[in-house]
Amino acid sequence: MRFLAIALALIAVFSSPAWAREAKTTYFGVYLKSAKLGNLTLTRDDGAERDGQPAVKTESKMRLLLSVLGKGSELKSDTTTWADPRSGTPLASESRSESSGRATTVRATYEARAVRFRADIQGTVKEGRFELKDGETFLTEPGAGVPLRPEAGKRRFGKIFLVDALQLVDTEQLVEGPQPLTLGKTALLAFKLTETNALSPGVYFLSERGELLSARVALGLELRRETKEIALAAPIGPLPELSLLIGAAPTGVALTEPRTLREARYELDGVTRPLPASDDIQQITRDGSLVTVNIATGPLPRSGGRLYPTPELAPEPLRPFLRSTAYVGSDDPEFRALARAVLGGEKDAAQVARKLATFVHDAIRPDASIPALRTARDINADRRGVCRDYTTYFTALARAAGLPTKQCVGLAYVDGLFVYHAWPEVWVGEGRWVALEPTWGMPFADATHLKLAEGEITDIFRVAADIGSYKIRVVSAR
Repeated sequence: MRFLAIALALIAVFSSPAWAREAKTTYFGVYLKSAKLGNLTLTRDDGAERDGQPAVKTESKMRLLLSVLGKGSELKSDTTTWADPRSGTPLASESRSESSGRATTVRATYEARAVRFRADIQGTVKEGRFELKDGETFLTEPGAGVPLRPEAGKRRFGKIFLVDALQLVDTEQLVEGPQPLTLGKTALLAFKLTETNALSPGVYFLSERGELLSARVALGLELRRETKEIALAAPIGPLPELSLLIGAAPTGVALTEPRTLREARYELDGVTRPLPASDDIQQITRDGSLVTVNIATGPLPRSGGRLYPTPELAPEPLRPFLRSTAYVGSDDPEFRALARAVLGGEKDAAQVARKLATFVHDAIRPDASIPALRTARDINADRRGVCRDYTTYFTALARAAGLPTKQCVGLAYVDGLFVYHAWPEVWVGEGRWVALEPTWGMPFADATHLKLAEGEITDIFRVAADIGSYKIRVVSAR
């Protein structure tokens, strides 16, 4: 759930007027469907220093109480950022988030044309560096930079380093207005700033001096500027469900035996994000806002396919799905040893996939009390979780064994609803990917699995903006 901090952090860019020179604190309530989840506190110091140089410093403290599958959990996220006071160029950032005893810290330092980072994700350390290409610039990092007065029609393009996804993404910011806005019982005029990128889109409403008034971010969350007393007051009553399981009831043909379906056709409306390219499992066609999805799936073959002990031995298109990542530490000796123990010398790719899927299903206990996006190492140490944990754990073992594996995020049909779900796909040779279902212990991911993103588990961020907006019609199923 750390991706929430990305969307929320952006508001600090416009959180105080340009004329402010003393540290100023502002308070926001965080709401879902008019029910309060927590608060966000921002403290900005325009007279700070960083490495002996003048800097604008912003401290963000967010506290949320979440309900996931009926289980409550607290999310804490603290971020400090520094920016050049003249240009707004990001200089550095430090962030820490914690939920259910899992902590992640990310430190980033900006150079003229690059950003370096060091992340400690629940004990797994990842370091990296991203460089800008010719003609590219850094936009003001979320939570940093010189306050900007909104200008109607102003459009900015650039790159932003998103600490939660550890990615450098293309971003557009567009200002519109002024337009009417009601904040509490007060009617006023506000400028609308739309932030567009692949992972953390949001809409922000600003005063004419650049002060944030309210915002709408991922998962339908809303921020409202409030007095300190109101913002910091504890939520009252039951918490609304904040979960990727919030889905859509389909129309059209009834899905009477969903777990056995091998072929299906759907019409999907409400998709605002790019979908994965068509492949041998899922074919996509698009007509305006309406997307047609044809799915053909089935179980693993009895045998077939080879393993690749290192990514370099695989064909180029498969190499990304064999590499170790921050969340999937497949090159860790503990996963290589565990994969060998589970497989017992098995070298056939189809049989390897089958054995690992069975092992993962049996090893993990279903438990929705840990909302944090977890590493495979953390899952191995505490074998409980939800679909994304099953998928991450399977992927680490499969890649450690040399089996190319994608992590897929999308929708699957359960008890009358298409709910948000994660599952793996494996390569078993002869140009064929097969979708598996280790979470449910099924022999394959049936044709009710609509893939919205693929690659790594962090691609879950790509679907967050559309959560709750889909309309699905079942055209055919068999």
